Amino acid sequence: MKDRTASEIAQATVACANEPIQFSGGIQPHGYLFSCHPTSGIVRHVSANCGQLFECDPSELIGQPIDDFIQLPSSVAELAALQDGAFARYVGSANIGAQARYCDVSLHLAQGLAHLEVEPQPVNSRSLSAGELAHEMIVRLTDAQATESQLHDEMARQVRLLTGFDRVMIYRFLDDDTGEVIAESLAEGVQSYLGVRYPASDIPPQARALYLRNRVRVIASTDYVPSPIQPAVVHDGAPLDLSMHGLRSVSPVHLEYMRNMGMAASMSISIIVDDRLWGLVACHHRTPRQLPPRHRTAADLLGMFYSLRVTSMQHLKSATRKTRARAIRTEMLRALASVDDPSAYLAKLLPELQEIVPADAAVLVTPQDITVVGDAVTATTLDAARTWFEAQPGDVAASHVASEWMGDAASEGHAGLLGMRLTDGRSVLLLRREESGEVSWAGEPVKHLVTTDDGVRLAPRRSFNIWREMVSAQAQPWSREDLEDAEPTAMLLRQTLPSAS
Repeated sequence: MKDRTASEIAQATVACANEPIQFSGGIQPHGYLFSCHPTSGIVRHVSANCGQLFECDPSELIGQPIDDFIQLPSSVAELAALQDGAFARYVGSANIGAQARYCDVSLHLAQGLAHLEVEPQPVNSRSLSAGELAHEMIVRLTDAQATESQLHDEMARQVRLLTGFDRVMIYRFLDDDTGEVIAESLAEGVQSYLGVRYPASDIPPQARALYLRNRVRVIASTDYVPSPIQPAVVHDGAPLDLSMHGLRSVSPVHLEYMRNMGMAASMSISIIVDDRLWGLVACHHRTPRQLPPRHRTAADLLGMFYSLRVTSMQHLKSATRKTRARAIRTEMLRALASVDDPSAYLAKLLPELQEIVPADAAVLVTPQDITVVGDAVTATTLDAARTWFEAQPGDVAASHVASEWMGDAASEGHAGLLGMRLTDGRSVLLLRREESGEVSWAGEPVKHLVTTDDGVRLAPRRSFNIWREMVSAQAQPWSREDLEDAEPTAMLLRQTLPSAS
């Protein structure tokens, strides 16, 4: 039974990752969608609730020129001609529909169509432009960038000030794709998740890919019933791609996830560093909350500026480390070139290798001898490290989990291993101490299944109360920078050391 359940969880995980969330076939019903030809303005698709807006059968709107019933300062054809990308852009406000509701209108181009998203303007909505809204936030963010931690804290405060959400979290992805809350701003009475982690499965791969394309996503109410798009497919038979639509209906599983968290509305802003999803600004609200297009655009501008600041700080930190590593490698090369027996001298360079890639112990393994600097290392640990590394492909391999390289043997003080292969059976093994401690999760990070008419699917956890996991026999993970510094170091030593042949 256990094996079958594990198999079902694996299948459900794959199915979750393959869910075509960009082809949801509907929109959130607080707004209305009109998709039309970009030059003629003839309507090709509408959301079903457009019938309520105009008090008619929605099919009556299809085939009509959109400028006949949505009067903006410029025609849709003129607006579409000015659109310079796939991102939705606020293009104006107008009285729309049978009741002449004052609405904001956004437009973007996709699949050969101009997509107009119409949203009734919330009461008491600020009339400032997106640029004006974002400007004052960016000024405050610029003034608060003394440290990276201060930057994250200020970003959380500014987004909550802009949006009014009850909780704003800065959520950073770790190397294993789990997420960690590194800053937050909270309304009174809202639970803190600072320092808490979320499992990688909370944001499946296709959702991460969509966050890279569409940087801001808003859910006005987690209890909404989607308004379907009519017709559901475009002229070539493909479903309407809603990737860049602000009103896109989201996965029902995610809505259940938010309700289980006790939240009724959400917004996310992507943090993109070097074309990778570095993290998210995740916003939650306890009651339904609609964010106007101009505020979403301001949030996007703020997010782009913040991403640039994070990128700059990451680059500075990386450049400082790489410069130091290059300087150490240059000194190592000079030292090896100045001695008669570089192979014998190599053991004296182990402290320098520890400085390039931080480690608690460094071991030089040769066919004749083993040299250890730093921590004392047990014979059991050395044997396990050598055996594991010799079986690995490539010239650099690493693990921060003792069981991966020590097998069933108990950890004896060190749990992290990074190996660098040299020449003639020589290698360098870097070891990190075992770190035992507690990791806090937003709910127990296990996968649950529910049975549906279509089989089984993953279900979100029901509780997001802090769940604490005791972690042992693990070390501080080797970072991407550790591996990037280890590779050229190993290559330099292979090229410099003489071969026994």
